[in-house]
Amino acid sequence: PISITSTKTLKAIGIKSGMTNSAVATATYTISTGGALTYYVSTSGSNSNSGLSGSPWRDVAYAAAQVTGGVGHTISVGAGTFSESSPIILKPKVNLVGAGQGSTTITKSGSYDVSNINYDIPTGALIQLVSPPLPNAPVDGGQTVSNLRVDGASRTVKAGVWVQNRNNVTMNVTITNTNFRGAVFSPG
Repeated sequence: PISITSTKTLKAIGIKSGMTNSAVATATYTISTGGALTYYVSTSGSNSNSGLSGSPWRDVAYAAAQVTGGVGHTISVGAGTFSESSPIILKPKVNLVGAGQGSTTITKSGSYDVSNINYDIPTGALIQLVSPPLPNAPVDGGQTVSNLRVDGASRTVKAGVWVQNRNNVTMNVTITNTNFRGAVFSPG
């Protein structure tokens, strides 16, 4: 038996007397115990990577789309400036943690049209923690967004962070240069 307790790459070759050896087969396995994992984003990463330690993703929005909500996973964003072409949509119980407000900056690339935005919906917000309305109760976000700076790219982003119909959300970020508001906290 082979013990796998983290991400491992295995290589195998088939050999039988009197036959030609097979080509080398490679497979990568990740064993999860079902607990919370930390995924990584780096300016030197690639979205074709696994997002795990030593194999970071490149885009924060991509990472947010890949990470499963409801478990307590963390997206750890390294130092540098991350220019996102899509909003970062965080699921409940997914944390977003930078390397420090002076070290990690999230901004946008491309253009969000902010001229005709409905200011009651999150369209145009760079980081979105939005859940659909529920009767009599907001969704338990159970999450933290911290240690990063959100730059509204010369006021071309409506809001840096938009939280709607979530409670139990902790924020410790610096937000600058937005068009409408730095952060919005709204009931469903």
